[in-house]
Amino acid sequence: MVQHSLNWTHRMSRRIVTVLDRTISDFGRQRLAELIRESGDAPQRAVATADRINDSLNALANLAYRMPRYNDDWLALFYALWYQPKQINVAYRAIHGMRASRGLQAGNLISGQRLHIVDFGSGSLAMLFATALAVADALHRGEHLDSVRIDCIDNEEMIWTGALILEHFRQIVEQQDELGPLRDALESIHWEVNGIEQVTQAVQFEEDTERWFSALHVVYSDNMTEIAPAIHAMRATDPFVAFFTSFALKENLVRQVARPFEGAPYLPVERVQHAPHLGLTGVLTNTTNLRREIANLERLRPHLSETSVNFLTGRRSNVDCEPQSTFYRIYLRQ
Repeated sequence: MVQHSLNWTHRMSRRIVTVLDRTISDFGRQRLAELIRESGDAPQRAVATADRINDSLNALANLAYRMPRYNDDWLALFYALWYQPKQINVAYRAIHGMRASRGLQAGNLISGQRLHIVDFGSGSLAMLFATALAVADALHRGEHLDSVRIDCIDNEEMIWTGALILEHFRQIVEQQDELGPLRDALESIHWEVNGIEQVTQAVQFEEDTERWFSALHVVYSDNMTEIAPAIHAMRATDPFVAFFTSFALKENLVRQVARPFEGAPYLPVERVQHAPHLGLTGVLTNTTNLRREIANLERLRPHLSETSVNFLTGRRSNVDCEPQSTFYRIYLRQ
């Protein structure tokens, strides 16, 4: 039954990736034009703009090691042009790992009909996109969900980027009859930006709702003290599921920050399948081409570092959906 639940996303992966590619590349072109226009036309501004790009790309190239300035507008743009599809797959595979371990009746997504997700460190809304895919799978196999709510907690620049991509994605999906389950899934999801205190107060009044907590790729050595109170606050709300992910080399950091969920009534699940049929597959051709066009913009190319140009145009620069090596730590309430 679990295999059947994957069939819709697996069968429609090429179509979904085509839409996602169009969405991200359209957003990227528009946002790039805005940022260049804001930088001004003076020759010296080209140097300053290239410096901003160099800094952003260098930060992303070292994302597994150091926390970047996520509130930077250039960094948010380039994050979307590289990590967005990868992070959607990270989140989708985490959801699948949870489902496979719970063994719910008929392979259902949740135990009831209402779902509430608190997405801490939402980034550009990868968890929301992945939830839409998981809900589309559920709808296609006949599962009924009354409501899906997602509270997003993160800095405004990243969420704003994700929101623009999401809205364009939704508009294109609505025009694709073959993507009916995904269209219906997107329509069923209500999301908003909230603070951790607002969320923890609101969940006290929820009834008959399954609640998940997600913290995907949010842990860095220099922010553990800052995020620890939020983790403790969410543990106090007793979510049914807690998702933690990171680059594989930061496994120890995740284990440390997730300690509030260690022990009864939670059991950990670490083995998440990395089979190619889980989630989205393929290259985002238009997005890849846009990255290469940016590297060759006449006014910027002389001022871009060799590292930046290689990151945008090198032999490993094709934008695909396969995440880098990822550590998953998922807790299920028993």
